[in-house]
Amino acid sequence: MTGLRDLTARALTTVPTPKRPSKPLGKNTLYKLLTNPYYAGVIRYTSRSTLARTKPP
Repeated sequence: MTGLRDLTARALTTVPTPKRPSKPLGKNTLYKLLTNPYYAGVIRYTSRSTLARTKPP
């Protein structure tokens, strides 16, 4: 998966915990991240979904 290799090259890893060090993202983790509406910019408020209108830095 080329996209996953690119993200790993950019140092996108899992969050380290006291018991486990950080590691590269797996396919399932990347899928969960990309299908999460919050990360896509969709915000739900009072059962209505709206697209966030913020500009990237």
